[in-house]
Amino acid sequence: MVETIFSCVVAVICMFPVFIFGIVQYHSKKPVVFWAGKEPPTAEQLTDLKAYNHRHGIMWMVYSAAFVLCFFIGLVMDGPPWIWRRDCRRYRMSRRSAGFNLVS
Repeated sequence: MVETIFSCVVAVICMFPVFIFGIVQYHSKKPVVFWAGKEPPTAEQLTDLKAYNHRHGIMWMVYSAAFVLCFFIGLVMDGPPWIWRRDCRRYRMSRRSAGFNLVS
């Protein structure tokens, strides 16, 4: 249970700055940067600066929300990963076959 709570907190903490980044880009008055190391287009190059910034902000907010949502769906559907590791200990790789054999 502690591992589940810890992993949920870590997932939310990791995606929280991305969500805030999306909010900042959504409300930005200047053109926002999407690619690292590239100069953003100037306001004169864009036909609709507000729509450009809104699309980029929404993209980051949806990305972070989808990441957290998929994480929680994975917890509900399959259980936490440490259960998978415990179940995988029952299996070992056979030298004679390409598949896994159940160890008795």
